[in-house]
Amino acid sequence: MTLSSAILYLWLQGLGDSGPANEPIKSLFTSSQFKDTKWSFPSAPSSPSLATVYGSVMPSRFDILEIPVTADSPNDESSLLKAVQNVHATIDKEIAAGINPNNIFICGFSQGGLSFIS
Repeated sequence: MTLSSAILYLWLQGLGDSGPANEPIKSLFTSSQFKDTKWSFPSAPSSPSLATVYGSVMPSRFDILEIPVTADSPNDESSLLKAVQNVHATIDKEIAAGINPNNIFICGFSQGGLSFIS
């Protein structure tokens, strides 16, 4: 496999989870079509500021200030923008290592899913 032909799946975990805990997902992709696949499971940094879990420290891509979230809910735009910057930094690192940008697929669960569509 050459990096320029490899396909990268960047998997972003949800609130309170870790990247390594999500690695078993790749075992579901057994078809030969996935033989040139590179997987990346970066963990979110731990944060003590999550209002929704009363300040507990856990992996989090951004803060959620209230649940349920509505159109009128306060937001923490700076932490969401930092999460997006972290995703872009990971992508940039993979491109610098030789991955073709057209072969990068980003997916995720919960906060991880929201981070990549932001």
